[in-house]
Amino acid sequence: MNTNYLDQVRNLSTTCKYTTWYCDIISNASQREIIADVYYEKHHILPKCFKLGGESDIANLVPLLPREHFLCHWMLSKMFSDKRRSAQMKKALTQFLQCNKHQHRVLNSHRYEAIRRVWNVASSQITKYAHSRETLEKMRKPRSEHTRQMMRKPKSIEHRLNISKAKNGKFSDSAACVHCGKVMDRGNLSRYHNDKCKLKPV
Repeated sequence: MNTNYLDQVRNLSTTCKYTTWYCDIISNASQREIIADVYYEKHHILPKCFKLGGESDIANLVPLLPREHFLCHWMLSKMFSDKRRSAQMKKALTQFLQCNKHQHRVLNSHRYEAIRRVWNVASSQITKYAHSRETLEKMRKPRSEHTRQMMRKPKSIEHRLNISKAKNGKFSDSAACVHCGKVMDRGNLSRYHNDKCKLKPV
């Protein structure tokens, strides 16, 4: 673990008990020995949604137990006085309501309600992208007759063959993860394995 990332979190956050607890959990987790049969989840010490560096740096990752991971994100949602960063952390906390084949989480009704309440407040604070007035005017205008005719125009055999060639191999091509050896299509491979594989050495 690179202590610079943890120092950045300290500098960005308020001085409170949540910051102290967060730093203690991260420091302890980075120093303990990894046990092969224990389930861990990778955690970004400096949140990658801040875009301050370390998004793809392995030194910014620390293996946490599932309960530790949840508690760290709960604390992150309370550590920042900046409204945007606080909202980003509250949004990240809602991801713990989701499960997949690599992450098995069980939440009781009280914790679920608390997370949903936090996100309900945070969602109104996130700055949403706004189109310019000119763009909105263009979006309101109906498509031109030429555009509608081009969209309805049947594709030629040559055009269809070109589309087929462009897509060939994108979905059927498969490869093996360099860490666990599982074979799958390249989309799932890049999403769940290789650099993101849970068996990758930390």
